[in-house]
Parts: sequence; structure tokens; C-alpha cells
Amino acid sequence: MSREELQEEIRFLYGLWYRYFDLYTFLKKNKRGLELIPKLREKQNELLRLIDFAKDQL
Repeated sequence: MSREELQEEIRFLYGLWYRYFDLYTFLKKNKRGLELIPKLREKQNELLRLIDFAKDQL
């Protein structure tokens, strides 16, 4: 994978992380979907690990 492709992948992963974060924040603030909150947090952490791995490949 080229450097540009890796950078694009990292941007995409950050975009997903922000979407999960927005949903997580909304649900937590409005006390809705409380059973989803731990799952969203887990997905956010997984994305951060993928981002770190991709950065290490640059």
C-alpha cells in the first residue's frame, strides 16, 4: 500500500471514529441506548488501535 493510500485510510478511520464519538456523546447525554454505549466505546478503541497500526506503517 502506498503512503498516499495509507494516509487516505487513516483519514477514513478518523472519520469513522468521529461518527462513533458523536453517536456515543448523543446517547450518553440523552440517556438513550444505554446498552449501546459500551459497544460504541469498544468500537472507538478498536478504531484508535487500527489508526495507530496504520500510522506505524507510514
